[in-house]
Amino acid sequence: MWGVLTDFAAYPEWNPVVTIAEGPVGRIAYVVRPHVSRVVPERELRWRRRMPLVTTEQLFELEAVPGGTKVTHGQEAWGPLVPGEGSRRRERMREKALRDYAPFEAALRERVESSIRP
Repeated sequence: MWGVLTDFAAYPEWNPVVTIAEGPVGRIAYVVRPHVSRVVPERELRWRRRMPLVTTEQLFELEAVPGGTKVTHGQEAWGPLVPGEGSRRRERMREKALRDYAPFEAALRERVESSIRP
């Protein structure tokens, strides 16, 4: 799982959301270029997108479990345009961001599963 998640050079082959990446372990890009902000090998990867008035950070936490790896994906956001913590508007913003990343998650799962199939 970690190898696929951090092999940024291969993202264009399988990833429908992020096609280029940049940071300590490689290169990420959208219309706004995110930058890898934290790497804990085999355990955690984060990248940030800085836009006018909003910064978002995607986080991927990996945990070894019997038979594989559990991946927890989340997003944090801050800045003047981000609604206050606990507000319904902020929760809708987070839900939309995670929906936008659903194709990424599905493609990541498929890529990992296809790499371990006999």
